[in-house]
Amino acid sequence: MRVLIISKTFPPDRRARALQIGKVAEAIATAGCEVKVVAGMPERAGQRSETTFGQVRVSYVPAETAPPRLGAKNVMARGWNRLRVECQRYRWIQQATKVAESLVRDFRPHVVLSSSTPVDSHWVGLYLKRRTGVGWVASFSDPWPFQLRPSPYDKAGTSICPAWDMHVIRRLLRWADGVHMPNRYAIDMVERGTGVPIREKAWAIPHIGGGSQECGQIDTSNWLAHIGELDSPRLCRPLLEAIQEVSAELNGKFGGLLCVGRVCPEFQDLARQMGLSDRVKCIGSVEAGEASRMASGSKALLVIEADMAISPFLPSKFADYACAGRPIIAITPPASAMRDYLQEHGGGWAVAHDRRQIARAIRETFGDTSSSIGVPGLGELFESTRVGRIYLEMFETLALCSLGAVDA
Repeated sequence: MRVLIISKTFPPDRRARALQIGKVAEAIATAGCEVKVVAGMPERAGQRSETTFGQVRVSYVPAETAPPRLGAKNVMARGWNRLRVECQRYRWIQQATKVAESLVRDFRPHVVLSSSTPVDSHWVGLYLKRRTGVGWVASFSDPWPFQLRPSPYDKAGTSICPAWDMHVIRRLLRWADGVHMPNRYAIDMVERGTGVPIREKAWAIPHIGGGSQECGQIDTSNWLAHIGELDSPRLCRPLLEAIQEVSAELNGKFGGLLCVGRVCPEFQDLARQMGLSDRVKCIGSVEAGEASRMASGSKALLVIEADMAISPFLPSKFADYACAGRPIIAITPPASAMRDYLQEHGGGWAVAHDRRQIARAIRETFGDTSSSIGVPGLGELFESTRVGRIYLEMFETLALCSLGAVDA
């Protein structure tokens, strides 16, 4: 099975989506596929246009991969910035399409997998599908466009025209032979929001976890650790109230909350106002390997979702946590993929934005009566070899069903 991946973000980019699609490419190759990738790379990085990443061959196309700066004060400046960004996007799509079309002729892939950024890579996949008939899977890490996201998330995002975005997503979903998202809640939300029936051709395949590491340089053994960005939609006052409640009774057993990564100022200000400066420590961003080691050395790991009725998200950090082998406290909606995983396979507690539930989970983790939670079964669900086999099953199904598949 030959697979061509189109992903504007890809290692050595260190953002979460780039790291995740890098893991996917490796997992697919390990599962027995021959894999080639068309990716984006800033020209200033000085990398070769073609290189090897693990077991896969990558063709890099120059791209502006940094987030656009659209906060100019006057309308003219904002309009110029937006025009510049759109021109850069179009240039990458055009150049990546040429490279990908050449690879289709020479490499003859059975399947093309495009990965969201949010949709630049999918434009290339759509072109290849219409031009060559090769089977095409559109992979989305989260629901898009932004107006499909539940409150309290900003539905506008950086979109210029939400109506155009909706037109684009409907076109992509109709043309794609397969659609991949990390969980069924996302698939259902996109299907309802767009009105395009995708359930029969959609696959819910989870993220790949990072695996456990030796303990890091900082002692995190009696801390509840949150690894990664903590933004304002996930501001959780009940969490801080729970920490305030249990700190005295668990003194010496529970150090508090350790935040590794960028934390929004609102959360830090609230912690200070509640007198929790010594119980909530924010150490900023660290190298990915060190963050993984700190997670493996922590007593327990925390993941927070926004307070909403249904979550269409599956944070990649949850997969990393599961593979780290530590108990997980997930503050998550009543309907969410994380809650389903923890209730069905164990490995931690799924709690609401509720002080009493959070406090109970902390007590059961850090108190004298705490017991070891068997998490290996949870971690196995996110192992690279297992996830890679599911991708292979999706590709084989698509290759058999698609009349436009390229002959071997």
